[in-house]
Amino acid sequence: MIAFEKMHGNGNDFVVIDALTSNIAFPKELVKRMAHRKLGVGFDQLIVIYPPKKKQDDFFVKFFNADGSQADMCMNGLRCVAFFIWENKLAPKKVLNLGTKTKGIKAKLLKNYMIELSFDLPKKITLPESVLKFLEKKGFKNSQAIDVGNKHLILKKNNLDTHDLENTDSVLRKNSFLSDFNISIIKITKNAINVRTSEHGAGETLACGSAAASIGFAYGKDDAKTTLKFRGGKITTIKATNMKLIGPAVKLFEGRWES
Repeated sequence: MIAFEKMHGNGNDFVVIDALTSNIAFPKELVKRMAHRKLGVGFDQLIVIYPPKKKQDDFFVKFFNADGSQADMCMNGLRCVAFFIWENKLAPKKVLNLGTKTKGIKAKLLKNYMIELSFDLPKKITLPESVLKFLEKKGFKNSQAIDVGNKHLILKKNNLDTHDLENTDSVLRKNSFLSDFNISIIKITKNAINVRTSEHGAGETLACGSAAASIGFAYGKDDAKTTLKFRGGKITTIKATNMKLIGPAVKLFEGRWES
C-alpha cells in the first residue's frame, strides 16, 4: 500500500507521497491509474518527496503528470510539498530548500498558511523565426516564451473565457518545438492579469504556479507585486533580484493506494 495525501494549490490538485525511507517506484501505468478521475484518486500531478541529492537541499521533489510522464517543475505543487513537510513534522517550520530536476526553490511559511516560494529569475526563450510565423498563422502575435524550470508559452487573448484552449493546445503542440511547453492565454487588466493554462501532460488546470511565475516575470513591473487570476484563485508574484511567488496550499484528505 502507498500512503498519500490529496492536496491542492488554487484548485491545481495533487497526490503527495513521502518516499524518504521507502524505495517506491512509479511506473507510467501506475501513475495513470492513480490519476484517473473516476477509477483512481484523480489529480493533475503526482508528487513524490525523496531525500536530497545536493548538500544545499533539504529534500528532492519529483513530479509526474496525469498521463504518467515526468514534469520538470510545479510551483503550486511545491507549495503543497512544503505544507506536507511542515504538517507531518518532517522538518522544522523554517525556510526549506527544495531540490527539483531543474532548479532549487526556497519555501517560506507566511500567515494564514500562505506559502512564499523564491527562486532565480526565469529566463526568456528566443522563439525561432519559423515558430513565430507558425504562431502568427494560427492568430497569435507578440507571444512570449519563458523558462522557469519548465517551459511556458504566453499568448494574449481578449476572449479568455470563451476561447477553445483545448483546441489551441492540440494545434500548437503539433509544432515539434512547442510540444513540451505549458501554454497560457492571458488578458491584462488594470489590476490583474487573467490567465488560463493548459499544462503539458495534464491539460487545462484551474491554476498553474509556474505559469504565474513566467507571466509575472514577462509582464510584471520590477519591485512590484503582480496579481494573477486563475479560475482556481489568485497567485501573487514579485519580480526583483530574484522571483517570489505567493499562494495557498490546502490539504483535502489522506488515503492509501492498494496497487
